[in-house]
Amino acid sequence: MDSTIYTNSGAPLITPWSPRGMSTDAYNAQVKADQKKQEIDSDAAKVFEQPTMKADDQERDFLRAKIQGIMDRLKVLQKLFSNDGREMARAVTEIFKELKAALKEYKDLAGKELGGVDGTVAQAMAPPTPGDSTGDATDDKGTGSDTATDKADATPPPEAPAATDGQTSTDGTTTVASTTAPSGDTSTQPAAPDDRAGLYKAVEQKVRETIGEGAMDFLNLVKSVVKTIEDKLLSKARVQIAAMKPDKDLEKVVKDLNDSEKDLNQAMDDMDSDLKNAVPGLGMHLDVAA
Repeated sequence: MDSTIYTNSGAPLITPWSPRGMSTDAYNAQVKADQKKQEIDSDAAKVFEQPTMKADDQERDFLRAKIQGIMDRLKVLQKLFSNDGREMARAVTEIFKELKAALKEYKDLAGKELGGVDGTVAQAMAPPTPGDSTGDATDDKGTGSDTATDKADATPPPEAPAATDGQTSTDGTTTVASTTAPSGDTSTQPAAPDDRAGLYKAVEQKVRETIGEGAMDFLNLVKSVVKTIEDKLLSKARVQIAAMKPDKDLEKVVKDLNDSEKDLNQAMDDMDSDLKNAVPGLGMHLDVAA
């Protein structure tokens, strides 16, 4: 669709506004920002393709599958111990311990990745290594005449002298020759060190945020399981236990349950705090389990 505005005479009206409703300068700045973001996202994706990160992905999938298995078991426990608060408490105690262990594994995994982000990013963004010419020379040593032949073959045939600035070539025409690109041509020049350093930093921050968000999602998944246990299993079990005649076994069951629940809650709080300290900005993450 043509968004050009025309005058009464039919001539196009040139304005400093772009079709997106912003000034040309603002539009160009937005395009540049979008391109920068795409570059950062692309380089961050390369980081997660590194072998170590791929291996960690498998470990994360295993831990998520473990949580899913626990959620499936809750449905069985709900039917199996619906009228037996004591045994329900025993079963839930073990589940709390398993959740705490899974949480620790994921936290350790995320901590390892966050601690090595700078090295992983540098490895993923390292420029390709050019061919090692010294290796060829080493291979040729000791070959005698073969080396001489290779050198002879590699020697280019004589050519007419190249025309230089202000010189006339053999065909009578004046040419301007240069062995380097003009100083204003940046198409073949590498990015300035400051620009490259800035990109590294932006990619590193993006990777940190991705790792932190993944860990926070896992934490919220565990929180949702705990809430399900409280609402659908323990609330009824506690009422049943309160109506039972106290004995030493029951006292131990209740104590183990309370201790395991307390330990798990502390582990969840610690992981939440550690993640927010390691990755600033995760504090704005929506806690779906709250």
